[in-house]
Amino acid sequence: EAGGGWAAVLGRAAELGWSTLDMSFNDLDSDSATAIAAPLALLTSLQTLDLSGNNLDSDCATVIAAPLVLLTSLRTLDLHYNSLDSDGATAIADQLPLLTALQTLHLRENRAGAAGWTAIADALEAVTSLTSLN
Repeated sequence: EAGGGWAAVLGRAAELGWSTLDMSFNDLDSDSATAIAAPLALLTSLQTLDLSGNNLDSDCATVIAAPLVLLTSLRTLDLHYNSLDSDGATAIADQLPLLTALQTLHLRENRAGAAGWTAIADALEAVTSLTSLN
């Protein structure tokens, strides 16, 4: 139900060309992540995406990561204070080199472990636009 509501909001946001979307601290779960993935991909003018504080786990991160590649205007991605483990961090890392406009990335307070943080670090070598990492 909540996921379906978010999907409707994101569909409308895409029509309106929103540049900022703050979905922080909404307790998004796997169903919500699945529901928002497709409409999230339509937000091509999005410059700021805040998904912090949602306890997103590796399953959620994998689902959310897929549409990120279509957000070519994205400048700020905030995923801090989630539950990203090494698999979730790796899923996000796989998309980072494709976010060519990304300037700010917030990842603090996650449990990515050595493998996840290494994947992020390796991916960030290709993100030459990045000016802030937290």
